[in-house]
Amino acid sequence: MKNMFLHNWGLKLVSLLMAFFLWCVIARFGDPPDTRSFSDIKVRFVNTSVLEDQGKVYEVLGETDTVRVTISASKSVIDSLRNTDIVAEADLSKLTGQNTVPIHYDVLNANLGTGTIEGDHDEVQLNVEDRAEKWVRVTYSLIGDVATGYTVVSASPELNRIEISGPASLVNQVSYAYVELDVTGATNSISANVEVGLYDKDNKKLEYANLTKTVRYIMMKVDVLPTKEVPIEIQVTGTPRDGYLATGEVTQSLTSVRVAGSATQLSNMNKLVISGDALDLTDRTESIETSLSLNNYLPSGIRLVDTDSGNRITVKVKVEEILTRIVTIPASEIVLLNVPEGMDAKVDDGGEGYQLEVSGLARYLDNLDADNGKIAGMVDIGKWIAEKGMEKLRPGTYSIPIQFTELDGVTQKNRLEAKVIVKKAS
Repeated sequence: MKNMFLHNWGLKLVSLLMAFFLWCVIARFGDPPDTRSFSDIKVRFVNTSVLEDQGKVYEVLGETDTVRVTISASKSVIDSLRNTDIVAEADLSKLTGQNTVPIHYDVLNANLGTGTIEGDHDEVQLNVEDRAEKWVRVTYSLIGDVATGYTVVSASPELNRIEISGPASLVNQVSYAYVELDVTGATNSISANVEVGLYDKDNKKLEYANLTKTVRYIMMKVDVLPTKEVPIEIQVTGTPRDGYLATGEVTQSLTSVRVAGSATQLSNMNKLVISGDALDLTDRTESIETSLSLNNYLPSGIRLVDTDSGNRITVKVKVEEILTRIVTIPASEIVLLNVPEGMDAKVDDGGEGYQLEVSGLARYLDNLDADNGKIAGMVDIGKWIAEKGMEKLRPGTYSIPIQFTELDGVTQKNRLEAKVIVKKAS
């Protein structure tokens, strides 16, 4: 047996070496080495809690968290690799003073053997700063117009404030949050989730991925109702103090107003009545001038469509003192009626005229002018004879009542009798 292993041992050693060489040749040319690059590999960050615990946040600079990885290995290994097998990892616990983090490369599900792996850069560059939080108000606007004959009676976002967080330099730029809703052609109320945007003090939208909002969408509600134009009626009540009178002059800053409500409610409303204590003249000696909120007089379920007056109406009700005036009526202005046949008659005032006392508002009294015939005095002799039961009128001097035509706004205060001289006709 021993002689069998030692016989021609040199030849056997040469054969073994030649077999090994042949295996190496076959291995090299059957599975040759290869090199391949994998693009757009995202760096995975680990131990992020290190910065979070310090109240810090980070931002990647210059897209340094995206790498191109080149791998050299046998062709069979290279062919089996996919992008998902490539690992690029940055451990934030190894953050340097220059705010860089080294990248560690590895391959999953494969043995590179004597192969190599390297990236086009070896570190991620970060901007690291304090984390900040704050609350900002939510503003909104409506886009477009509702259908003709309809109006928006109320609109509101579900939230009026939201909280934001992120790098202090970015958080400090945010002035407000904003949402909007398109109501074009709407005839019914609308509810919708609308996206929240962040804006700076110059109304510029901020598009920063590392600014975090507590909510991305807010429910927006808009009430839309039909409208109707109705007249405004002013109802004045009460009577002024004795010696004073309501002139009847009522002025109002609005004569009509547009209201909104359901179709049924609007069909039952034909006017808006303004009344109450504010327009009560009882025992007043002065005019009323007041500003009233129209909302206080709306029927239940009816809403006021905004007006230029700010939903208020100014009402003026004039009250004036009743004045007394003496008007002199000359005899020449008194007309004699039904003078008996065969008689002549004339009115004698002794040259002083008759003093008629009248009362009323200044505007009416100022219009009294006997010279213009606005006060007409008449003496009806025939009527007076009949009232006295006289068979005929003899010549003489008689006191007969003077009748005056009624004048608008003027009251006669005293009773006057004319001195009538009767003679036989010549």
